[in-house]
Amino acid sequence: MRKTAFNVAFGGIVSALCLVLEFSVGFLPIFLYVFPMICSILMYILYTECGLKTSLCAYVGVSVLSLFMCPDKEAAMMFVMFFGYYPILRVYIQKLKPKVLKTLLKFATFNVAMILAYLIIIFVFGITKTDMMGGLSWFWILLLAVGNVVFAMFDILLDRLLYIYEKKLRHKLFGHGKRR
Repeated sequence: MRKTAFNVAFGGIVSALCLVLEFSVGFLPIFLYVFPMICSILMYILYTECGLKTSLCAYVGVSVLSLFMCPDKEAAMMFVMFFGYYPILRVYIQKLKPKVLKTLLKFATFNVAMILAYLIIIFVFGITKTDMMGGLSWFWILLLAVGNVVFAMFDILLDRLLYIYEKKLRHKLFGHGKRR
């Protein structure tokens, strides 16, 4: 019962923090991609401390609420389509043996998620191609190329931050707990 109460409480706290960050993009648009990345780190901590079930429930809850509540639908879609589930998926990708396979799978996941996210933003939320750089195809290719570079840096940074969390902060914050 005690562990269940912790999971529910901690899941609620992480979900609330993610929603506040997602909502904040509406008045701090410069953090359009930064806040979903921070949410990604929070989702990893939730997965580590509470397990797969709690983290997936939080992901679904934050995803639905952010799509309805957040004024910036692009930030909400970044969380829904990639940054919300990526840290959980990344744990399983990291277990694969060939490093090349890990890298290809990470980049394939990122590219498919970003293409789908922007297609949904354009066709479901009504941001037309002319609203975003006049529908120029070179812009979309450049955006995806820059996105891949930023994703590579994010993945390296995420790896380092998660290492610091696992080795230095986890014990201080949560005591001795086994990793799931």
